[in-house]
Amino acid sequence: MAVIHIGSESEYNGYVSRSNKKLVVVDFFATWCGPCKMVEGPYENLSQKYSGANFLKVDVDQHQGISSTAGVTAMPTFQVYLQGELKGSVRGANLNELESIIMTHYKNFDSFSGTGSKLGSGPGQSSQASTPNPFSALLQPNLVGPEVECELCVRTWDNKTLKHTFLSTDTLETVHSWVASLPGAPEKFWLANTFPRKIYQDDQLGSTLREEGLISRGQLLVKLNNQI
Repeated sequence: MAVIHIGSESEYNGYVSRSNKKLVVVDFFATWCGPCKMVEGPYENLSQKYSGANFLKVDVDQHQGISSTAGVTAMPTFQVYLQGELKGSVRGANLNELESIIMTHYKNFDSFSGTGSKLGSGPGQSSQASTPNPFSALLQPNLVGPEVECELCVRTWDNKTLKHTFLSTDTLETVHSWVASLPGAPEKFWLANTFPRKIYQDDQLGSTLREEGLISRGQLLVKLNNQI
């Protein structure tokens, strides 16, 4: 089954409601998120492999209400539902973990729905555990280790998007200083997060990028006022 791009909150609620007997897998993504782009193909492959389930994609910037209700704080985040009940969640681009959750509940879904195919019974499928994802080492660079590099996107005061590599242990003060060093930088500005919507005041600049959940989705705005 093709991946379904959610267009409204009512459409989303229809899929994750108790009345839908199909297993539902949701990919919460952002268009500017590098790991999100890397898993598009593998996620599409999962939708074909488990064709009896609904595979959804939710753009967190377009549907902040849905994402907030689902408790999403980093991209990508995957959630698996069965008849309105959350069965599992994966934070980060770990499709092996996601497939493990799908396999468990797809079998349960088959047992009472009579649709789809049981694990290992589909065309060309075996009952063995899924093959390790060859992209896994690339998909999770920002989710492991005490100190890793992460590429942060910063939308500047003049609506330009710049990218710069920081460490996960760098603070927002480090980012603030980097922005201040840019040509034409305003004398006074604030850093803001787009999701969740948040302005970082001066006393919050001591937080690290890891603590703020910015190492796997990193985008900040430069604001000329402290309103968002």
